[in-house]
Amino acid sequence: MSQSLVRNSFFNVVYQLLNVLFPLVTAPYVARILLPDNVGKVAVAQNWAQYFIVFAALGIPTYAIRETAKSKHDPRELNKTFTELFLLNFVSTSICLILYIVMILSFQNFRDNLLLYLAVGSGILFNYITIDWLYQGLEDYGYIALRSFVVKILSLMSLLIFVRSQNDYVVYALISACAIGCNNILNVFHLSKIGVHLSFKRLSFINHLKPIMIFFANSITVKLYTLINVTLLGILSTDAAAAFYTNSDKVVRLIVATISAIGGVLLPRFSVYAQRGEKEKCADVASKVFHILFFLFVPTSLGLILMSKEIVLILFGSQYAASIPTLQIMSLLLFSLGFNGLFGTILLAFGHERENLLCPIAGALTCLIFNFALIPTLAQNGAAIACVAAESVVTGVAVFFSSRIIKLNFRADTIAKTIIAAIGMGAIVIVFKLLIHNLVLCLLASVGFGMLCYIVLSWCMHNPELYQLLTIVKRRQKQ
Repeated sequence: MSQSLVRNSFFNVVYQLLNVLFPLVTAPYVARILLPDNVGKVAVAQNWAQYFIVFAALGIPTYAIRETAKSKHDPRELNKTFTELFLLNFVSTSICLILYIVMILSFQNFRDNLLLYLAVGSGILFNYITIDWLYQGLEDYGYIALRSFVVKILSLMSLLIFVRSQNDYVVYALISACAIGCNNILNVFHLSKIGVHLSFKRLSFINHLKPIMIFFANSITVKLYTLINVTLLGILSTDAAAAFYTNSDKVVRLIVATISAIGGVLLPRFSVYAQRGEKEKCADVASKVFHILFFLFVPTSLGLILMSKEIVLILFGSQYAASIPTLQIMSLLLFSLGFNGLFGTILLAFGHERENLLCPIAGALTCLIFNFALIPTLAQNGAAIACVAAESVVTGVAVFFSSRIIKLNFRADTIAKTIIAAIGMGAIVIVFKLLIHNLVLCLLASVGFGMLCYIVLSWCMHNPELYQLLTIVKRRQKQ
């Protein structure tokens, strides 16, 4: 592997980890200062603004990374592509900004919290200069990671200085929006250093419209059903319920992102085999990734169910005790969310974009039905059940379509060994919960000895996934 590829891989991992870890670093402080009602108010407001940001972005970010990568060795073509996509984004953002202003001025509920909705709405304004896709397409991950780290440190300092009471929720919302804006502003200033600028010669927008709309259709479907839970909690339940749900969601998605990154190191090889039409090799890689993810997700999900009380009370405080069952329900997301990336990769690698689009559509319909049925009586727990059901449907549909492309081999003996080892781990965790009453000590002991028990039992049963993981770790260290 070339040094540049190793360097880019390292900085990309750092960047992704910063995006995942930063909310969990700030969430405990914000949760205790603002309290559930105000955390929920901000979450609901950010959720509404996010709809407009998604529409403003169209499908440009994902599409633009590909187009930038294509033209990065031709400065003239790169400037032309950059200008075309920048102007398309400018038009879509202008339309969405106008619609957002009309919305918050037209309805009493938004006017009652006008400062808050103006604060979160500044994120739409900053979308005018969203060009992260340019640096990702150019694979300038060193700059991206450094910029992200600096901005997050400044954001953390701002939170500690300016968010001091529960009435500072508007300030918190503004800091969150400005953190994104600061990234965008630094991106613009950095353009001169990489030699990219606006060029208004020979511009053509037609060739971008169709692929952008295809990417947009996919991204909007996924985003809508992930955003709808908080939206409906804000309408059908309370702001506090939205806070309980979003905090649980943060914890689960952190774990999913971390574990998926471990199994995902094998997926680039999968794409190569798919381009060659080597379906047997694709099936072999897909099966390996599935079993590795299953080996990691089963104990993690069980551990999260058993340790939800300790995690919630340590991270967010006793005011958020109502989110303990919510986190237990959402721990089941580890399976559906974790496997979505694998089966989605199979569909996209073989050019089945239509089937890949049907997955989130099925999930969105499921999400709506369950939310309307459950939120009025179960509040945040109803939204959690709806989320698990929706993601399970998405994964189920993806598995169905994937199995028609390649033969997926699920080894019953390996799956059984994983489940047995997880049960043993669970028994150890329960014992520590009964013996240790200090929350922090209980969490540390349960995680530490639980992991040790799981590894030892897996080793004793000669679970091949344990050895496969060790092989991956050794390979990454050599690189």
